[in-house]
Parts: sequence; C-alpha cells; structure tokens
Amino acid sequence: MERIRTKLLFATCLLAMAGCIKDDVEIDEFKYTRMPNLAAPVFYANVDYNGIFKHLAKNKPQNNAKVEFDNDGLIYLTYKKNYEVSWNSVADINNIHWSVNQLFPTVEGKEVSHNISDRITMNADSSQRFDTIIISKSTMTVKAQKMDVDGDGTMIFSEMTKDGKALEVKWKLNEGTEQTIDVSGYKIVPGHSSETSYMTTNIVLEGTATATSTTSYLNIEMTMTEIVPQVLFGYFGTKDALNRKSIMDISFFQSHEFPDEIEFNGAFINLDVNNWTGTPFNLKMDDRFIVKSNKDSLPVSLLKDSALYIEQINYTDYRADGKYAPKHNYFLIDTTNSNLNAILNCSPNSYDYILQITTNPHGEQSENFLTEESKLQADVQLYIPFWLKITNLTREDTIDFDLNSIILDADNAKYVDAISLYFDFDNGFPITLWSQAYLVDEKNTIVDSLFNGREQLWNTPKLDQNKRVSKWAATHSQVTMDNKKIVDCSKKDVKKIILHTGISTTSAPDQYLKFYKEYGLTMNLSFEVLSKK
Repeated sequence: MERIRTKLLFATCLLAMAGCIKDDVEIDEFKYTRMPNLAAPVFYANVDYNGIFKHLAKNKPQNNAKVEFDNDGLIYLTYKKNYEVSWNSVADINNIHWSVNQLFPTVEGKEVSHNISDRITMNADSSQRFDTIIISKSTMTVKAQKMDVDGDGTMIFSEMTKDGKALEVKWKLNEGTEQTIDVSGYKIVPGHSSETSYMTTNIVLEGTATATSTTSYLNIEMTMTEIVPQVLFGYFGTKDALNRKSIMDISFFQSHEFPDEIEFNGAFINLDVNNWTGTPFNLKMDDRFIVKSNKDSLPVSLLKDSALYIEQINYTDYRADGKYAPKHNYFLIDTTNSNLNAILNCSPNSYDYILQITTNPHGEQSENFLTEESKLQADVQLYIPFWLKITNLTREDTIDFDLNSIILDADNAKYVDAISLYFDFDNGFPITLWSQAYLVDEKNTIVDSLFNGREQLWNTPKLDQNKRVSKWAATHSQVTMDNKKIVDCSKKDVKKIILHTGISTTSAPDQYLKFYKEYGLTMNLSFEVLSKK
C-alpha cells in the first residue's frame, strides 16, 4: 500500500460572507510507484482583527478604520472632536476709546481752571457686571493737543489704582502730550449703573492763557486696548460662549461591508469638560442627527434633559500663578439613556450636531470670576466598541480539491482504497460554529457531502469568569471517502470542496460578542490517499 500525503492549509475570515486565500504549493512528502505529477493548493491565513477589518473594508487600505485598544485589549473605533472656550468668550471687556473735543475760548492773561468728568463703560455686554478687574496686560495711550495755556493738565482715574494710588496722567498744556503707559498690575473697581460697569475719568486743567482766541479747542483722547485680566470678578450673565455646528465623520459604516445579521452594541459618547473658570455652564448638543447614505436623517435621543450642567471651580482653588486644577465634569451617553445602538445599526456616515455652551444657565446671581488662563475645554468622544451580535450567519469557503489531479489520473480511481481528510480547527472566539463540506464540480454543482448533515466542528473555547476567552479550543475531525465515493466523484470530476459554515454568537437573541485583540481562529485541512499496489 502506497500512501500519498499532501497537506492543505486554509483559514477563513470570521465575518466574510465568502473567502478564499491561495498561496504556494506545499507537499510534505509523497511516494508512488508511478511518477506522480502532484500539485495541491495551500491556503493559510491567521484570522485576527487585522484580517477581519481588512475584509470588512472591502480590501481597500484607504477604508481601514484606525482601531484602538482599551487597557483590557477590547477593540474600539474612536471619533473625537475637541473644543476650547477662552476667557474672552465668557466676559466682554471693552476696548476703550474715550475722547473730548470741544471749543475752548481763551483770553490772554486770564486764569484757566477747568474740570471734566465722564464715565467710561467697561462691559461690552450690558447683561454683564464687572466688580473687580486686576489687569494682567494692557496699554493706555493718552494724547492731548497743545493749548495756548501755560499750566498743567491732569487726567485722573480714581477707580484704577496700584499700590493704593489712583492712576494719574500729567502733561504741560502748552506742549501737549502723547504718552503710552503700561497699566499691567492695576486694579479697577468699577462703579455700576443699571446696565453698565464703568470707571470715571476726571480731567483738571490749571494755568494762564497765553493768547486770546475764540476758535481754540480742547482735544484729549485716551485708549485702552487688549485688556487681559489677571483676575476678573463680577457676573457674566447668560450668554452663548460657544454655538458651533460640527460634523463627525463616521463613514466607517459606509466603507465597510456588514452583513444584515451583524449588529452593534455598547457604543457610547464621553463628554469630558474641564472648567478653569469660576462660571457654571450648560452644554447642549442641539439639532443633532445621523445622516445615512441616502441623505435621510435620524434623530439621536441623548438624555431626557439634553442640557448638561457644568460646575465651576471655587475661588479658593485659584492661584495667581495659574497653576490650579480645573473642575472636571464628566458625562456618559450610552445605551441606557440614548438610542445610539439603533443609529449605528442604520449604517450612518456622519454625526451632525450643534454644540452650545451657555454661561450661568439657570440665571445664577452668585459672583463669577475668571483669570487670564481661564478656559473651558470640551472633548466629545464617540466610542464604538467592537461588540457583535451574529445570528445564524452563513459563510462559504472554497478549497481547491481537483480529485483526478490528486490521484494523477481518473483511471486510477479504482485503485484508491480511501482518501482521509483531516480537519483541524482552532477557535479563539466565544462563538458557536457548525459546518458542512460539499464536493463540487467545476460549475459548483454538488456531487456529494463529507459530513452527515451539518456538524459542530468547532469547539467553544474556554472562558474565564468575565466570559472572555482564556484558552483556544482545538477540534480534530476525520472524514474518509471510500472507494465507491472516490470512483463516483472521479467520474463527476470533483474540483473543489465548498465549506459552508454557520456562525452564531449564542442562541440568546440579545447576546453580544466582545472583540478582543487576541481573538482569532485557524482552520487546517490535510488529506491522505491510500492506494492499492
């Protein structure tokens, strides 16, 4: 009895509806009385998350999603958008421009004594109130045209002090002036009217007129620009600090092929908001919808109250050097308070929403504060853990098995006692699989089958207490074709074996499979020809 043993290796992609991976011929060993012309295809693939995503992406590299792993090895698809609201989106401090330009007749030799007082509004938003401003950075420019007066001009800002002294600007009236003053470190304690927070400017002119003129003018101008507060106390009202439309591209669902039998579960949105201001906020995600490939939209139901309250830091946590921790606000939108699962299973291609952040959302009247470093950082993160529910998904793998080539010639069929086929399955997924192998001709017409009905050829791997695979399961099955079947298959010119496999995560309809990076499977086939001398 001569034995011809040729090993065929093949493996499948778990989620593919049909797959066939070909490689070089591998012949372990053979002996035969006649000069054999043996050739056998070799199939090999290590089926893991890389192979699965490659297949799902229609084998196009540009479609491959960037996958991430959590600390436990669970595969995620992650989409992120980051937002930052700076302090000047919360408080509107005026860029100040104040001037006086009035007719100022003089009579030579006559004494001049003139006072001007005016209010300079600090708040650009009338709904806001400023109680104290300590300036970190700003420059004041004072310009005064020369006058026919021998004497002094003084501009006093009584609410603007440093080391307890009010800011004064002095100049000679007959020379005029243009001065640039660094006002960093000054403290302003504004006065208040019904809608304004203001500081006053008092101008005092003292001297003696050096000419007579009926057309002379008093012309003084003051500007303060780019006022940056070291710290600002007050009440900043209810206003939108941010109102922005955003689109999160999730075309992964369009670029990948998902059979109808596959469903997603466990998606969630993390909202991380770090608040470095002494101001509470509401965060809303309004007008949000999922756009499908046909441009229709579906509403996303996020929380019963879509406004999320963002707490502020306490002033006791504030440090003048800016080294203080923000108030961290965390919100979770998941399957318990949203319909994310239903949305994702509609194969969306984008997540559209308007992010709105509002100060003092409940009309709080307590004092707010902010600093030069104050900001609000909001991170919107959509996580799609690769959890799958697969119910009776049927897949098909094709293996080259040219019987008449294997036995060298159809005339040799009567001399072959048997052909034994050895199936070796290594399963690293906690799933149930059954298989049936068909012998088919060139036109894929079924000639015969190898198993008695469908059989569960894949054992379920060992799971730990968390229902995670702790050890792959090996299954070894042998099928023998007797001489009668060999002759019949030879006459009908069997060319291939088609392996039908049914896949289910479980019999329970709500059971989902978590996909960890170490999961995978392999499938090997070897055969042995036992021939007569």
